[in-house]
Amino acid sequence: MRQLQLLVHLCLMLLHHQQSHSMHSDHDCQSLPQSFFPQSCHTVFVVSAVHLHVLSCFFVTFQTLHLDAAALCRVAKSDDSKNAAIVTHGAYQAPDWAEPPPNTEGVSLDVLKTGTILGTVDLPQKSFLTLGRNKEADVIAEHPSTSRLHAVLQFQGSAAYLVDCGSTHGTSLNQKQLKPFLYHRLHVGAQFTLGQSTRSYIFNAPEVRP
Repeated sequence: MRQLQLLVHLCLMLLHHQQSHSMHSDHDCQSLPQSFFPQSCHTVFVVSAVHLHVLSCFFVTFQTLHLDAAALCRVAKSDDSKNAAIVTHGAYQAPDWAEPPPNTEGVSLDVLKTGTILGTVDLPQKSFLTLGRNKEADVIAEHPSTSRLHAVLQFQGSAAYLVDCGSTHGTSLNQKQLKPFLYHRLHVGAQFTLGQSTRSYIFNAPEVRP
C-alpha cells in the first residue's frame, strides 16, 4: 500500500511538472528536480516529455472510467444466454429460457427439393425439436451426411432459433454456414439445409416477429 501511495504521489508530481513546463521547454527530455520526489525515494529520474504525455493520458482515462467490480458484474449478467448450446454425449439440453410456442397452429416445416415442395411437417407444441438421422428425432433426416443429432429447433415462446449441434457436415441457413452450438434466429420463410442433403426446410409460423 505504501508503494502504491508513493507511485500515485510521484505521478501527480510528474503531471504538475509537465503542465508548468510544457510551454517553456524546447527539449525532448526534462530532468526533474529531486525535490519533486518523496524523501524515501533516492533515485534520480529523467523522464521524457513523451512519457509525461502518455502518463497524463492514462490518468485522464482512469479518472473518466471509474470502473468498479460491481459494474463489471452487472455487465456480465446482462450477456445473452443464447450464446452457446449444451450438447453432451449426443443429448441436447434445453436452456433455461426455453418455452414452447403458445400456439402451434401453422407452425410447420415445408420440405423442399429441387424447387418442389415434397410435403409439410407439422411441428408439435414442444419447447424444442430435434433434427437428425436418429429414428427418435422429431424431424428425421435420412441423408447419410446428416448426423444422428444434427440440429435443434429451439423455441422461446413465439420466437424460434436454429442451432447446429456440432454435426459432421454442418448446417446452412439461407445458404450461409452456421457456427455450431450458437443459436440463430429463425424467421418466417427462412430456409435451412442439413449436411449435404439436397433437401431443405422452410420455416412457417403465424406472425413470428424478431
